[in-house]
Amino acid sequence: MQIVLPPELEELVQRQIASGKYQTVLDVLVAGVQLLDHQDEQLTDVGYGALDDNLQFSPLTEAEMAQQSLAVLATYQHDAIPHDQVEAWGNSLGTDDEQPCPQ
Repeated sequence: MQIVLPPELEELVQRQIASGKYQTVLDVLVAGVQLLDHQDEQLTDVGYGALDDNLQFSPLTEAEMAQQSLAVLATYQHDAIPHDQVEAWGNSLGTDDEQPCPQ
């Protein structure tokens, strides 16, 4: 494969070599491609997460996120007010026989 870099990228590559971090143009390009691959992995891996009590993001795996979602759903199903009670309350609003809000 033959690659022609624009002048500004060629200068960037030469600066990296001059810094002593890399020995050849190929070393710089390999490092750049590896960095892109690593970034792609990180972006994919951090697709799921949650905020802790301090509002700090904590990455979660897809399985952990699914488990948390199921736990929230179970809590909702346990603590939820049945739809027919909410509907009856809503239908009573503004009538002479207005019901208290279900709890």
